[in-house]
Amino acid sequence: LPGLCPGEGPVGRLLDSIWDASGKIASTASVLVGWLRAEAFGGKPDMRWADPYDTAFDLVSRWRSVPSASAATLSLEEPEQRFIACFDPSWLFIALNSLVRIASAHSGPGDSVGVSLSSGSGYWSIQVENSGRGIPTAELPALFKSRSGTGPSIQASGLEIPLARRFTEAMGGTIAV
Repeated sequence: LPGLCPGEGPVGRLLDSIWDASGKIASTASVLVGWLRAEAFGGKPDMRWADPYDTAFDLVSRWRSVPSASAATLSLEEPEQRFIACFDPSWLFIALNSLVRIASAHSGPGDSVGVSLSSGSGYWSIQVENSGRGIPTAELPALFKSRSGTGPSIQASGLEIPLARRFTEAMGGTIAV
């Protein structure tokens, strides 16, 4: 139907706007559910042995299927050697989702957000990197200090980084920018 294709005419632009808004609502709801889950379970993760790549793959697949205001491309790099680790898959999903959301908020058209995993002697890590403008240096010291956000450049809800830190530390990990 003419005018109903995304981006074509006023109806198409309205549909695009609704599509983008629904993605933002879904992402914000995910963050809020994460906080509620942390409070309801007293900050105790359900630790078990699993492959963290499977959790990252699930997250990237969901991000690709949900509308997003970010024009950045999301990718997942499979590690050279898959590994099993002890963590709470649902908490890792929420923490990783928070970091991807912040990276996407600081990316623009043509930028990319990459997720990669690695393991070493007694440790493993997940990296989330973007090719976008990044978080301004002046805001970096305040990233983990407040639930209300870090400054005007944070385009997401302001809960993402404190949530990722809380979940990561509850599972015995660390987080750094």
